[in-house]
Amino acid sequence: VFVVNLPEGSKARLLQASVQVMARGQETIDFVEHNDPMIRHGLLNLFASHTDQELGTRNGKEKLQAEVMKRLNKIIKDQGGSGEVEAVYFTSFVMQ
Repeated sequence: VFVVNLPEGSKARLLQASVQVMARGQETIDFVEHNDPMIRHGLLNLFASHTDQELGTRNGKEKLQAEVMKRLNKIIKDQGGSGEVEAVYFTSFVMQ
């Protein structure tokens, strides 16, 4: 679960989101699990860079979903991991 403060000017102040990823290779899954702090840091910064207006629409959530997948795959590649994340799912998404 990720909990982040949204940028100033947003009507909602917090975003709470649960993220699940899908990968076919066990080595990719292991990489994600073993590099959790680095991945969480990157995703927290990504989530906090969006306003509630951007995230309040289906299109905005889908864009964020694509950005999360891109960020994860960049981390995997940059750190010498193998494989890639094939899908990202928000299993909960609440703004307050």
